[in-house]
Amino acid sequence: MTNPNSDSNPESEDLLLRVNVQGSDSLTAAITRAVAARTNTPVADLPPLHDRIDPAALGSLVDHANRHGSPVRVTFRYYGYTVAVTHNCCVQLFEPHSENCVER
Repeated sequence: MTNPNSDSNPESEDLLLRVNVQGSDSLTAAITRAVAARTNTPVADLPPLHDRIDPAALGSLVDHANRHGSPVRVTFRYYGYTVAVTHNCCVQLFEPHSENCVER
């Protein structure tokens, strides 16, 4: 987990895709669809997200932070990309070489 107020700029040129999760959409679905869209890979062909991060724990953390107005940003690697999820249910996909990267 990183500080959402850190020096890394989420608006950097390394940002490839940003998706705001709304309604009945889940973080897991948004993450896998974002990676699938970027890589031109069917969602069914991607490795399970739970091999990289616990989706239920991620959802609980983001929900808790959102309810309490606490900024949080979780980053992890998935399918060669760096994924960042923020307290306001924003999924960001970064280039693999990005400074926002968390090593495998």
